[in-house]
Amino acid sequence: MTCFIKKNMLIRIEIVVVFFLVILSLAHPGSLAADINTANKLVNQGNEKLQSGKYPEAIKYYTEAIKLKKDFIQAYLNRGIANMKSGKSAAALKDYSKVIQLDPKHSVAYFNRAIAYFNLKRYDMASRDFGKTIALNKMSGNKSYLSSLYQNRGLCYYYLMIYEKGIEDFSMSIRLTPKASRPYIYRGILYGRLNRFAEAIKDYETGIKLDPSQAMNLFNLGILYSHQKNYRKAISVFSQYISRKPKDSKGYLNRGLSFHAINDYKNAELDYLKALELNPRDAMTNYFLADVYLRMKRFEQSVIYSDKGLIIDPTSSLLHNKRGEAHKARKLTDKAIKDFTNAIKYNPRNPLFYYNMASAYSLKKNEKETLKWLQFALKKGFKEFRHLRSNPDFFWLKDKQQFKKLLEDYEKL
Repeated sequence: MTCFIKKNMLIRIEIVVVFFLVILSLAHPGSLAADINTANKLVNQGNEKLQSGKYPEAIKYYTEAIKLKKDFIQAYLNRGIANMKSGKSAAALKDYSKVIQLDPKHSVAYFNRAIAYFNLKRYDMASRDFGKTIALNKMSGNKSYLSSLYQNRGLCYYYLMIYEKGIEDFSMSIRLTPKASRPYIYRGILYGRLNRFAEAIKDYETGIKLDPSQAMNLFNLGILYSHQKNYRKAISVFSQYISRKPKDSKGYLNRGLSFHAINDYKNAELDYLKALELNPRDAMTNYFLADVYLRMKRFEQSVIYSDKGLIIDPTSSLLHNKRGEAHKARKLTDKAIKDFTNAIKYNPRNPLFYYNMASAYSLKKNEKETLKWLQFALKKGFKEFRHLRSNPDFFWLKDKQQFKKLLEDYEKL
């Protein structure tokens, strides 16, 4: 009952493009000099359009300049910037590649091309260009810039799922700028991906201490505590998040999940109801509320919220199963069987649904169907043999030879 960290919620890249807008006047004899001067004027006109946000016009001026001077690095670089600003990352990529062809040590071109690759989700190439930019700037002494480069390459490794390398880059970023919050948060994300929750929590707490303004970091810290099954700490952190974001349903939902996990059903109920007030179209919150009511033995309420969830998501196997459990608890076995049938229809891999079907048939004292569905449950991977032996639904079968043999066969596996 925990929520997973979503990468689109947490990972952002600082696409800060470096501008080089100062054009040197070049003196060449004859018509060549005239072409160079005209090209310079065109680039300066393009720069004015670029700075005023008129990107298509800027691109036209830079293109005309390039026609006059094929190796005009500044025109390619600035046209790349205008293309990037226009959302044309592929076109920008070509311009930056041309700059690098003309000047293989052009740090800004590598950096901007890395951003273009990143925008195109070509994270392997982006990481390579960020690496080249790092190499070209290692001796610059600009710790802040270097730190951002390591962060950006670390983000590429995140998307490439090369988490250990990402951790190395964020660690380097932290060494360069130990008072910056973001690299701690990013490294915490990667530790979380590796299930190294203690390290992830430590980084999140440091990052939040350095910059308490980002409420989402509190939310994700709560998620990490939930993964660690430290639910009381999770409740405390989610409460802080709720105080900052009282209109965000997911804060109440996740705090409710933590209350749910420690069997504090009353507080879980209150949080789920608040989450539904803020986001009534969430099928899963209805599911969790139905489960709470089932555990509180408020079976009619469990059915009501299962129904509400199924209106939103009629193919939810979990909601069909939950309503079936509530019907079974009310001795409405035919309705329960219908729901368990639908649960299996929409997710035939879950052994619990087969077990519940067997339990429903057992209440009807239908030995053949009970044993059939129990066998299905065991084949699908049901392992809770203690629960099976202690479940009063099956007590009437305990002396039946086929039932005993079924258990003996599967307990040997």
